Amino acid sequence: MRRAPSPPAHALPGAVPHRPARPHGHMGPELRRRRRGWAFALIAFCLAFTLVALVLLERVGLPRAIVQLAVPAAVAAMWLALGFGSRTMRISEFYLSGRRVTALPNGMAIAADWLSGTLLLALAGAVYAFGDGAGLLIAGWTGGFVLLAVLLAPYLNRSGALTVPDFLAARYPGRLVRLMALAVLVAVSLPLLAAQLAAIGFIAPHFLAIPAEAAILAALAVMTLCSLAGGMRALTWTQGALFLVLAVAFLTPLALLSMEAYGVPVPQLALGEALTDLREMLAAMPREHFPVPGEPSLLPTGGSGPWQTATALAGLMIATASLPHLLARFLTAPSSREARRGAGWGLIFTALLLSAVPVYAVFARLGIIGAVVGVDLDALPDWVTRLGSQGLVRICGAGAASAEAIRTACTGLDSYYSQLALADFDLAPQAVVPALPEISGQMATTAALLSTGLLAAAAATANGLLLAIANSLAHDGYHRTAGPAATAARRLFVARLMLLLVAAFAGYAALGGAPMLARLVPAALALAAAGLFPALVLGIWWKRTTTAGAAAGMAAGIAVALFLLAGNGMASNEMASTGWLAGLGVAMTDGLAGVATGFVVAIAASLFTAPPGESVGAFVEEIRRPGARMAIQDRAV
Repeated sequence: MRRAPSPPAHALPGAVPHRPARPHGHMGPELRRRRRGWAFALIAFCLAFTLVALVLLERVGLPRAIVQLAVPAAVAAMWLALGFGSRTMRISEFYLSGRRVTALPNGMAIAADWLSGTLLLALAGAVYAFGDGAGLLIAGWTGGFVLLAVLLAPYLNRSGALTVPDFLAARYPGRLVRLMALAVLVAVSLPLLAAQLAAIGFIAPHFLAIPAEAAILAALAVMTLCSLAGGMRALTWTQGALFLVLAVAFLTPLALLSMEAYGVPVPQLALGEALTDLREMLAAMPREHFPVPGEPSLLPTGGSGPWQTATALAGLMIATASLPHLLARFLTAPSSREARRGAGWGLIFTALLLSAVPVYAVFARLGIIGAVVGVDLDALPDWVTRLGSQGLVRICGAGAASAEAIRTACTGLDSYYSQLALADFDLAPQAVVPALPEISGQMATTAALLSTGLLAAAAATANGLLLAIANSLAHDGYHRTAGPAATAARRLFVARLMLLLVAAFAGYAALGGAPMLARLVPAALALAAAGLFPALVLGIWWKRTTTAGAAAGMAAGIAVALFLLAGNGMASNEMASTGWLAGLGVAMTDGLAGVATGFVVAIAASLFTAPPGESVGAFVEEIRRPGARMAIQDRAV
């Protein structure tokens, strides 16, 4: 053991030995955390001040259009400030945020990556349209996160890999598995990225009066600039801040309504009373006028029995646990313990918002009943025709674009028509969340805050997907395949170049292809499960798995999933016309069949090929040993 050097003879008793000065610009972890804490506090204060000022100004007559622009502009300014404040020129920071992201900020970033704007819109719309059947979705997403945190996250962190394909290539030596995993990552992430852009393109024009193309391109520009400046380091802190914006924006309208109607500031606690009120209102309603359409199903065609429910739920859990951009977040933690704790915080933050999703659906039903049912056609609130002119509200089976259109549609059905029944009114499910403040008569600032929060959720997930694709293309597609001798500076340059190329492709999709690609979200989730889950799980938990077995399992799983998806018409316009959620149950069952095939083929092929070498066994032992050092050592990282 080396001894500490003794103090010089002339040192005074009790004097602190001299320490060399730190290089200029160097900050210790504690100082960095304090600075970042002050930055968060300052930004939070500025946002709170902006919102309070807008509320006061709205009360004295500030136009709604200004409010709708001021709130997203303030959030975009915060996003840019954090992104450029986290700029870096180090590969370790750009790819992995220096592997210094502790549990709490990582949990916020994980929640922002997971709770996308698309997911929140879809879940609330599903609960509104399908009722209790949509609980399958919430259970699947939550269970998948638990599966990820237990089976995969700590071991990926101990591996020292930079990306998910990097981990698989270390476990299964050679280029084949790396390139297959890279192809799956890109094929999965692009439709998910397009779905987030489509969500931005839906929310901005309908609820913030911002043109869809302008909103998407502005969001892409902000996320690209921040990612170019700081990579994963910038993404971590901007996602944390955007999650805080989302949480405040998502819960504020519900808290105000809950306090006003039930005297409870926590909306989740008011859900029971709200459901009781809703049931009583529905029971007291007279005969409904307009025929109720057949209720659609989230489950595979053929019923909603226990088997269909179980397969769809299992497929959704595995798909969630296989998402590459979500797995990449755990690579940034300093240890497997912090990775597990980050997963715990992420689950808590996500549960906080997911538990509010059913409240949105119930409060929207109550608001619609109070504002529309039994009301004369000439006395409907203004928001009905405003949303109807945008195709989000139908009354008596026709678009409610104007009062005249409503009268024409309804009076043509029956001579006694003068008031509406609940079945006469149809709100687009994807509009349930952003429309609630208007339905309930809340201020424009509250409505703009909620819509901006949903934009923040979509943008945070899109930024994570954008960086996951670019980093994998740069590291796995270039450095580990074509340029193994590349310097750190060249690797960083290629990573930023890939980021620009992926952002340019996303921008091109935003100008017309985003809704089309977004329809492939169920197929992308199934592909993630079939292509990645067997190789990841067997790579960690069965040392006998060989490279040939993993490659065969990935190929077979993908082939089976794609064959079944094509047979069920998942890529057709007919399936996609009702939105990506309509085919989710079918896709998850198809993905589960691909997962089962992948496991069987991988195990069989591994048993018929030579066992992996000692170095592979040592790698597996290393990542499964608590407290072990990183198994993959990259000098630049």
